[in-house]
Amino acid sequence: MDTEDDGLIIPRPIDAEANSLIHLSLVGRFLTERTIRTMIMKDRMASIWRPVKGVSISEIQTNIFLFQFFHILDFNRIYEGGPWSFDNNMLILSKIHRGEIPTEVPLFHIPVWVQVHNLPAGFMSQEVGKLLGNAIGEYLAYDEKHNTSFWKAYMRIRVNLDIRKPILKEKKIKNPGEEWKTVNFKYERLGQFCYFCGFLGHNDSFCRKLFDSQVDDETRNWDASLRATLRQQGNYGGAKWLRYEINKDDKIITHLDAPHNGPEVDHHQDAKTESNSVLDKKRRRDQEGIPKQLKENPTHSIVDEENDSQRFHFLSAVPGTQGCQGL
Repeated sequence: MDTEDDGLIIPRPIDAEANSLIHLSLVGRFLTERTIRTMIMKDRMASIWRPVKGVSISEIQTNIFLFQFFHILDFNRIYEGGPWSFDNNMLILSKIHRGEIPTEVPLFHIPVWVQVHNLPAGFMSQEVGKLLGNAIGEYLAYDEKHNTSFWKAYMRIRVNLDIRKPILKEKKIKNPGEEWKTVNFKYERLGQFCYFCGFLGHNDSFCRKLFDSQVDDETRNWDASLRATLRQQGNYGGAKWLRYEINKDDKIITHLDAPHNGPEVDHHQDAKTESNSVLDKKRRRDQEGIPKQLKENPTHSIVDEENDSQRFHFLSAVPGTQGCQGL
């Protein structure tokens, strides 16, 4: 007879669908102590990623999120294409392996592309890249397409950063018998970091090490030069790539099995109809208080002569929206 101390051996399931859900899932957290605005984050991340087969995002613990993808190409592109950020807070992602508890997966490393500047001629090689990468963190890859000449403005390597350590600014290198040369590092798509201690995840306004000091002499050993300048693109309207969870009759229904063929899928028409109805009512209510002159010319500003305080009324030029009124 089994006792309470006896373990229970569970045979490995042969459920292919369960296996695919695990292999296409990532667990992650944002590198911040602030509360994440979950609904805005979901929309923003979906608009940045644009997964062809969609993504489901759920918060499984405070600031720990489960990202469920539905195709291996989407999964690989997101996992290998980081780092990703929301509100300048970097996202730490990790794969989930069978037998792991998602909330207990260690989340301490972020893969980033690092540019190595001021590299002496003759040092543009994968061997040098590995040595530098392991000095910065853990070497992951060497960008052969970029590093095609014996000398370029910089070398590009991919490194796994340990967030428990300050980021490295520079490193001295040399060949035997030669003089030391200092190479500088610039990090691509780097999120918030502290100019005082060099750690990711906060700035010097909230640095505990700085507050442990008796006096702030305004010395900062890190600065914005560590950020590599990249072209930024606006990303909005992520709802069409999201797969939603609906609360209906006090039950959570996860639309994981619903057909999804990309952005053209119309999610939850009833919810959209109700939402549009509410917006229409608000617009009609807003329009009722707008003077006739403003309805005819939305960019016009007038003085309300009936009001002794001569309050000004303004209306946004965007149709159907209310501007700053009663200033």
